[in-house]
Amino acid sequence: MAQIAKLKTREANRRRNFTHQLTTDLAKKHGFVGIEDLRVTNMTASAKGAAKQPGRNVRQKAGLNRSILDNCPGERRRQLEY
Repeated sequence: MAQIAKLKTREANRRRNFTHQLTTDLAKKHGFVGIEDLRVTNMTASAKGAAKQPGRNVRQKAGLNRSILDNCPGERRRQLEY
């Protein structure tokens, strides 16, 4: 378990570092940065469906959800405001 926790921590630190570098670079190079107000919660809703009507392409949707959440749109917005 300790090996997995260490890997997850390293991954989170790398993601946080990349976001910090990206937003700092954007803020230095551009006077105005416009970002889209996306409904991330709605975008990452499950595609499971119900027992009577199961969802389609559930694994693909799960992969898409992971990609959206790995992108950290809320954290980028927060750092740009900072």
